[in-house]
Amino acid sequence: FPNDYNNFGPAVGFAWQVPWFGAGKTTVRGGYQITYNGLPSFNSLTQTQVTPGSTLAVNYQGDSGANAYLDLTKVSSLVPAPVTVLPMQPVPLTDRTQQVYIPAADLANPYVQNITMQVTRSIGNNMTVDVRYLGTLGRKQWNAQLQINQPNYLTNGLKEAFDAVRAGGESALLNQIFNGINIAGTGFGAVGTTVGGVPQTAALHLRNDTRFRTNLANGNYTDLANTLDTLNYVTTAPGNAGLPPIPALVNGAVLRYNGFPENFIRTNPQFSQAHMLASSNTNNYHALSASFTMRPTRGINLQSTYTWSKNFGVFGEVGRTFTDPRDRHADYALLGDTRVHDFRTNGTFALPFGPNRAFFSGASGTVARIIEDWSMSWIVNLNSGAPITIGTFSAGVGRHSIYANGTPNIVGPFDINGQIQFPEGSSSGTYFMDGKYQSVRDPQCSAVTTLNTLNTACTLNAVADAGTGQILLQNPLPGNRGNLGMSSAFGPGRWRFDANIAKQVRISESKSLQIRLDATNVFNHPEPSFATGLNSALLNINQTNFGLITGQNAKTELRRQFQAQLRFNF
Repeated sequence: FPNDYNNFGPAVGFAWQVPWFGAGKTTVRGGYQITYNGLPSFNSLTQTQVTPGSTLAVNYQGDSGANAYLDLTKVSSLVPAPVTVLPMQPVPLTDRTQQVYIPAADLANPYVQNITMQVTRSIGNNMTVDVRYLGTLGRKQWNAQLQINQPNYLTNGLKEAFDAVRAGGESALLNQIFNGINIAGTGFGAVGTTVGGVPQTAALHLRNDTRFRTNLANGNYTDLANTLDTLNYVTTAPGNAGLPPIPALVNGAVLRYNGFPENFIRTNPQFSQAHMLASSNTNNYHALSASFTMRPTRGINLQSTYTWSKNFGVFGEVGRTFTDPRDRHADYALLGDTRVHDFRTNGTFALPFGPNRAFFSGASGTVARIIEDWSMSWIVNLNSGAPITIGTFSAGVGRHSIYANGTPNIVGPFDINGQIQFPEGSSSGTYFMDGKYQSVRDPQCSAVTTLNTLNTACTLNAVADAGTGQILLQNPLPGNRGNLGMSSAFGPGRWRFDANIAKQVRISESKSLQIRLDATNVFNHPEPSFATGLNSALLNINQTNFGLITGQNAKTELRRQFQAQLRFNF
């Protein structure tokens, strides 16, 4: 790893008392600072331990022709156990099963630039107003998700080949890849031959092979290429008897048999995935904040703050694979920790009862002790919802995009702003107005060929207007990015009102007793749960329960709670 000697972290600031508009009433402050982050653990930096072959242990599998049963007379045939790999050997190109984490040559310490500018104005002797700008700019942040070994189907002719087969046509490229091989099994023959008067083509095999059929119908070309990259043939299948046997721990024999290069699909064919640790991420947080503070005045103090902010970055920074590693910046969008609007206020009110107060000022003795020194406090927090993505990815259905983060095409007047509803007495709700939209079969499925009933394997859904039936959202064609974009919608906002009431009882000049009652979430306001998948499955157009909110947050601290306290001060 290269030494990093240029980590210069200056911090500069200023404060200026504006001489106009009243002496000492207006102050301007600002600053700029560079802060270098602590590095991740050394262990996570050097996850490069890989071993040739995916099987290191040798297990006795039981009965065989040579050993009908195991006894001591047979041990010599099993011991010593065969050594499948030798130490310090490179991972062979034919492995294709392991992952590797490699640091980039220019890996550098990540840093953050902090920018502030603030204007403070005093109003009278007891109130101040602050307006401030805050900027936090992350630079050279580490990314362990830069997958540089994605299966290529976009520039080697495979996309056009898959398109043709999906539509019912043929592909010369696929016929060349599968020439002389039967991958479909019983009832079929080697590609390039004729069985029962039926020409055996690669298209015929792909539409019938369960390893390809569903992904082909749904346009999941990433997994199609993944399968093809590691595909082996079965020598016992009809027409394959003359093919060379495949040694153990060898993958990709189909591509290799017909002379295709080892890196035809993957740049680093010996690995299934190759993750580069790179200083490639950035984020830009900008905020405008205004606050009002009233110091204790006639028993009342108050502080309120409103913040408008957005945090932008590349989606891959938060643990996702890039939609297209060749165009990572296209994933630049609002990050999940963004809350555009945030309002917070808290205060205390000393009740005006008792001696020398507005009410019952002449009280004395026991009555005075009972009605004096009561106070109330409150905290109110309101914030808008987190950005969420209306997507197309669904496990078991397909990616419906280039590589990840699939988003749909918006083709009609679709209102992305949710109108969240929780029916009375129900623990589930809807993100969109109930009955406004409906799931229908994606029109893309109608373009899938009926040959070999491939069209029946297409399970893509679209979103339509429930009243008119007009298609509003649909899956993009394979290898294309959806036009709706990421972080295009927002989840529900949250608000909370907490309060307390307290009574101070003076026992003597140095001793007092405080009785206090705290109430959290006073109005028992429900907060929809988004941790269970609204950002993936429930706002995925390929799910039949599109837009469903699966329940209210069941965390105990979010329910209305009361807590009584008794405190003795001395």
